[in-house]
Amino acid sequence: MDLYGDGFYLDSSLHADAEDLSEDQNELDLMTVESPAVDLKRGSYKVTINYLVGDGEETYTASADYNTWPVITERTGVKFAEDQTEVTYELRSSIGIKGYKVTANFEDAIFLFVHSIKIEETNDWKNVNLILVLLVIFLLDFIYLYYNRVPEQKKRSFRIWISAFGILILFSSMPLLSIYQKAGHDLLFHLYRIEGIKNALLDGQFSVRVPYSWLNGYGYAVSIFYFIGKTAYGALLN
Repeated sequence: MDLYGDGFYLDSSLHADAEDLSEDQNELDLMTVESPAVDLKRGSYKVTINYLVGDGEETYTASADYNTWPVITERTGVKFAEDQTEVTYELRSSIGIKGYKVTANFEDAIFLFVHSIKIEETNDWKNVNLILVLLVIFLLDFIYLYYNRVPEQKKRSFRIWISAFGILILFSSMPLLSIYQKAGHDLLFHLYRIEGIKNALLDGQFSVRVPYSWLNGYGYAVSIFYFIGKTAYGALLN
């Protein structure tokens, strides 16, 4: 399109050929702009979509041959903002991703123009791994130094306690370490709750009871509800 430069353009004047449609498809299923599928090694990436839309009803979706949660979480049916021309998001995965692609969907609105879809590797993943390795080394050094100061008659019980504690931490953290973790129907609620607690702590609220970032700044006592709810649930189980 001479008006917008190089790219791919869709609008309601374009129609699919009847032979291209299966029985369970309509024209809108074919009205997409899709990036080539690429294989990504484990790590961190920055994905940038340059676009123009007519009314902000068009969406984009990320997918792969196997849709792990880093691939699809908050990247399914996301609306393009009408007042912007670029969207950028981060992608991090602890395993390789095969067939990763981004699909821009025309939703029978005014028009959709995609100038480019770029995937660039970043150093975020390497930096995080470096910090984690340093923390593990620091923790092991601390345990070793403390162990040398434990009286000889108590060293056996100390080893048992440290081993049991380490196994418990590893076992309880397995769902968080899994790349195949299920998103669940309220994952965003829990993530936003954690973010709200973080914001409240940064603003000096301790302990956090009413994270102010909920409900457009009015706050919501979600932390109190969690404490009461989990206490009552535990009492019922007992």
